[in-house]
Amino acid sequence: LPDADGFMERLHGLVSPLVSPWGSAVLLAAGLSGLYPFLTRADAMLASIHGMKGYFLSHPWMLIPVYALLFIMAVSHELAHGIVCKHYGGRVDRMGIMFYLAIFIFYCDTSSAWNFREKRKRVMVSLAGPLATFAFLGLSLWMWGLVAGTGSALEMTGAALAVLSLVTLAMNFNPFIRM
Repeated sequence: LPDADGFMERLHGLVSPLVSPWGSAVLLAAGLSGLYPFLTRADAMLASIHGMKGYFLSHPWMLIPVYALLFIMAVSHELAHGIVCKHYGGRVDRMGIMFYLAIFIFYCDTSSAWNFREKRKRVMVSLAGPLATFAFLGLSLWMWGLVAGTGSALEMTGAALAVLSLVTLAMNFNPFIRM
């Protein structure tokens, strides 16, 4: 994307309240709130995981909204890195979309964060993406939990998003993956 730093500067101006202790607490609370529907409806929710494969094989077009929502989650994740980097005075020189392992992914270059003197700021830039993904996980757990047991498209979409969000978080905190 041309003028990535300018775009990120404008976006930071719009969502700067999220780059605060209160904003981080809201995102963390959104993620943690997903535990409630999971703990209260775990049997119905876990039962739908077993039916997911058959559902998506018989309704392959439903992969399109799942893929679109997964892409939105990935864009939010990367933008969170960039917004926090801008918040601490870093530059976002490049960002865009690329094809990687048979899917389109969004990327945001926050390598200027390595020049921050305070380690805490570098850590915050790194944690911003997973925090956004964690909030997305909480919302997808709510979506899934509210319709668990109905066999609906929304149930399967919520289940797929929750599982993919968990996998994404696990990959983000895997020290053996180079990224």
